[in-house]
Amino acid sequence: MATSEDRYKAPALDKGLDILELLARQDGGITQAEIGKLLGRKQAEFYRMLERLVRRGYVVRSDGDLYSLSLKLMDLSHIYKPTRRLSAIAKPIMQRLSAATLQPCHMTVVDGGSAVIVAQQEPDEYWAVSVRLGATFDLLSTSSGSILLAFQTEEDRQAILRSNRSVDSEAYLDPAFLQALKQVRAQGYDMRESEQTENIYNLAAPILGSENNAIAALVIPYAQRKKRKDALDLPDRDACLALLQEAAREISALTGWTCDADSICEDDTTS
Repeated sequence: MATSEDRYKAPALDKGLDILELLARQDGGITQAEIGKLLGRKQAEFYRMLERLVRRGYVVRSDGDLYSLSLKLMDLSHIYKPTRRLSAIAKPIMQRLSAATLQPCHMTVVDGGSAVIVAQQEPDEYWAVSVRLGATFDLLSTSSGSILLAFQTEEDRQAILRSNRSVDSEAYLDPAFLQALKQVRAQGYDMRESEQTENIYNLAAPILGSENNAIAALVIPYAQRKKRKDALDLPDRDACLALLQEAAREISALTGWTCDADSICEDDTTS
């Protein structure tokens, strides 16, 4: 029996995407022969597709018959801002997470060397501890910052920290700091008591993009709630953490990242 993947094959579309993804990995232009060799195809199989990509402006051809990507894909990304797309993807999942945990949750990204909240969800309850949409936080002393820094390459992490002038230029070289990030990456989450509010524990998990880098952090500011007669099975902190990690993996998969989420700790770049 044919699988759904077999049933909905689109060979022409696959060829076009193969070409775009190949050219995106090249530092300069390459010839048709090189494209065919790298894709394992004969020129006749992709010639028309390549010409259409040139005509539509996604690929440019130089005088030496070298092909390279144009900036049209960048233009498209600017039309639909990444954070807006990410928030749209995450919203229904965050709603389910908040309903399941009876806790608020929010999503943060790196902006200007700080962690900024780009999405926020409260439970359908009369009482909750939440944070303001658009609020910014320090990367070095928060759960979201720990996640956003731990799940980066060393080069990207240093670039993030250098972009924040308030961060000591030597702070990110401290062995204890690096060891803490390594531990966060190894366990796949961060959990710590809030520095702003007593009796609140911030639970954070990574939303992953390409190469297992964190493109965002999903956070629950967990507050212990008294049991009610109509809600005897309130999830405890560990249960909320498990639900948070599951939600973060679900969002990661919907961003286009297709690797196995269980492998996030295998390539440890924090050492």
